[in-house]
Amino acid sequence: MLFPELASAFSGTDELVGLYTTRAEVPASLIATLASEATAHIDLCAYAATWLWDSIPAFADLLAERSAAGVAVRVCLGDPASEAVRLRGSEEGIGEAMAGRCRLAISYTAPLAAAVPGAVRMTRATLYASIFRFDDEVLANFHLLGNPAAASPVLHLRRRRSNGIAANVQRTFEAVWAQAAPLG
Repeated sequence: MLFPELASAFSGTDELVGLYTTRAEVPASLIATLASEATAHIDLCAYAATWLWDSIPAFADLLAERSAAGVAVRVCLGDPASEAVRLRGSEEGIGEAMAGRCRLAISYTAPLAAAVPGAVRMTRATLYASIFRFDDEVLANFHLLGNPAAASPVLHLRRRRSNGIAANVQRTFEAVWAQAAPLG
């Protein structure tokens, strides 16, 4: 938003930084920059999000580096044995491949989990969006029935208040994280 002070209820929210028609349009460089510049929080919540490790060079190392610098890094992935993951795989038309992606993502996080016990958890919850938070910057990738996450829209938000959209997305992350089980 060029002039956030001019935002009103009529024109929308001053939190919206960008809208991507699909997650595939989100530049990997944006994620790498947001992660590199995070000073307080990196929260990732998705069933798998293997695209992060596949498209961002040394993403696991970047997370470990930010954690070592004092950034609270939390990664919440889908439990491959859960009904929610099975159903999502069925709805996307990829069946058991969704559980396989979850297992792959868990293996990608192994260095972080080893360095920071408790930083990685598995959820059995139904996720209606994948959440990627970097301090006050939030990307919410909404899950549309029948669409893979990569073909669904993403809101890029900047938290400006405790009752806005970004804060609501962050509260959702906290709720999922609270009920998720630690690895192992």
